[in-house]
Amino acid sequence: MMVEPPFNIELEQEVLGSIFIDQDLLKDVETMIKPQLFYHDTHHDIATAILYLHHQNEVISYNTVFDRLNYKYKKDKKDKEADIDYILELSDSVPSTKNFYHKVESLVDLAQKRDLYEVSKYIVENDIKGISSQNLVKVLNQAIENVSVTSNVDLVNTKSYASEWLEEFLKPISQDRLSFGFKLLDQHILLERSNLGVIGARPGVGKSAYALNLAKNFCLQGMSVLFVSLEMSSKEVINRMIANISGVKHDDIQRKREMNAQEMKAIEDATKKVEEFNLSIYDRGSLTADHLYNMSKKLNRQGKLDVLIVDYLQLMDGGKRSNGNDVQDISYISRKLKQLAQELYIPVIALSQLSRAGVQPSGKVREPQLSDLRQSGSIEQDANFVLMLHSEDVDDKFPDKKFITMFIRKNRSGSLGQIKMQYYGDNVHFEEMQWDDSTGAYEKVIQKSWEDEVEIVINDDDLPF
Repeated sequence: MMVEPPFNIELEQEVLGSIFIDQDLLKDVETMIKPQLFYHDTHHDIATAILYLHHQNEVISYNTVFDRLNYKYKKDKKDKEADIDYILELSDSVPSTKNFYHKVESLVDLAQKRDLYEVSKYIVENDIKGISSQNLVKVLNQAIENVSVTSNVDLVNTKSYASEWLEEFLKPISQDRLSFGFKLLDQHILLERSNLGVIGARPGVGKSAYALNLAKNFCLQGMSVLFVSLEMSSKEVINRMIANISGVKHDDIQRKREMNAQEMKAIEDATKKVEEFNLSIYDRGSLTADHLYNMSKKLNRQGKLDVLIVDYLQLMDGGKRSNGNDVQDISYISRKLKQLAQELYIPVIALSQLSRAGVQPSGKVREPQLSDLRQSGSIEQDANFVLMLHSEDVDDKFPDKKFITMFIRKNRSGSLGQIKMQYYGDNVHFEEMQWDDSTGAYEKVIQKSWEDEVEIVINDDDLPF
């Protein structure tokens, strides 16, 4: 009697049909689900098409999967066409999507059993007298090890992937390409999803304010941002955001000083703008890496997380893994943030405190180096880019204006360098500056005009640029 390998056609149909009903379900199982889970050839092909669309951030629908299948069949010179009627019927096989994760786990279990089945079948059906028992045990142990570790190792073979890479490369530049919202910074660094970026500075230089400027710019691009503030309350964050957009002094807003009509109008307009933002703020003051990981996954699954900003690394808690070793804790937190960026396919920007080693006994401040990252651990290793804000003004001689140099100390997507900026503390506002040969001075860099953005007018007299 011929025994078939273990599989479940109805279960395969339900999993594929569930994805057509709600493609966000993939986010919870993208490290588990692979085409090899599907025994039926048609299901294997459909899963391959779905995963391709998912990793390209394209919509998964009956039509897009149908088109992708036919493209692959034609490209691979297969004499077949996709069956649109069968694809449409897949969602009809789904009684509910509630147990989707459990169904995928069941498919993983069946696929692992098939791997063991194939090894066992070979041993039973072939003459093994000439094979040493030691080698047989080695083969069996390897098969069991593959099952116990994972049956879903996600490898890319260049033989099949190179042509797909060229196809993707030749496509027009995506309209949803990420931007920092700062022209010179965007020219230096190509911000991509799955990036982990670090912004370091000494206390009081303005790293939290710069992070808020980035959060605003991401929101203006229509992105959903989670701003984790372990120093400021949500009220303080909003105070600063309103000051930044309205151009009204932050201190006046915070102290509720009497405003003139123009200032009140600017505040009301800024408030309406902030109401349109998809900005979530976490401000409870204590947060473990695992809590942030789970919270981010939940928000991303709900379509409420495109960018994560953490202010700042050294204030996070290593959680149960904490053993009093700050370096190990920060290394674990950094690794967890990198994992988040890759799994959720979002950029994660983490702020980091710099050591005071840069402040010399004379009071002068040397330029910051990567070694100045406090409890650096694996921060430098994990990050795709590291930015460091630097100011010679250690004594706050210019409380309303700071002259900032941003050093790009690590950049996997481009060159290193530095960007001159001026920071207006009253308005929590940064402006990039660029040397102009015609005027012989640093001039303000004109940024992209985000739709309906409030124009901020600031007096920049007496700047050294």
